[in-house]
Amino acid sequence: MDPLMKPVPHFSSHAAFGMRMQQLLNVLLEQMEGALDVSGLQIKPAETGVLNVLFHAGPSSLADVAAAMGYSHQLTTKRVNLLVKRDMARLEDDPDDKRRRRIVLTKTGLEEAERLQAFIPNLDAVFRQMFEEIGIDVFAGIMGSKEALRTRSLEDRVKDQF
Repeated sequence: MDPLMKPVPHFSSHAAFGMRMQQLLNVLLEQMEGALDVSGLQIKPAETGVLNVLFHAGPSSLADVAAAMGYSHQLTTKRVNLLVKRDMARLEDDPDDKRRRRIVLTKTGLEEAERLQAFIPNLDAVFRQMFEEIGIDVFAGIMGSKEALRTRSLEDRVKDQF
C-alpha cells in the first residue's frame, strides 16, 4: 500500500460487503477464464450463462434469456452479441411471432455447450471443496442474502437504523 494513503476505516467492516463481493467477482472472473481454458473450452466467463440457457431451453427470445438469467435486457444483449460475434449463436426471426427475434445456437455453439455441460460438474466439485476448505458455503450465503434483500430491501433495513 502507498505509505501516503490512509486506510479507509469501513473497508474492513461489513459495510464494505458490496465492494468485497465485487472484488471476489473480479478474481473469480479472471480465474474462471483460465479454468475454462485448461478444460478445453473456448468461451469466456461472460458467455457461459447465455450458452447454458440456450443449450437447455433451445432457441429463445432475448427477453426469455434475460429472465432465465435474472439479467437486464441490455446486459443480455451484450452477452448474446459476444456469442454471435464468435459464431456460436445467430439471431433469426421467430417463426411464431414475427415481431420477435430469437437466439439459436450454431453448430459451433452447440459443440461448445456440450463441452460446457461436462465442465460444470467439475466446477461444482471445485467450489464445494473450496467452501469446505474455508468453512463457509458461500453459494448458500449469497442465495440467502439475495432472498433476504428481496424480502426486505437494503433501503428499508437502513431506514430501520435511524
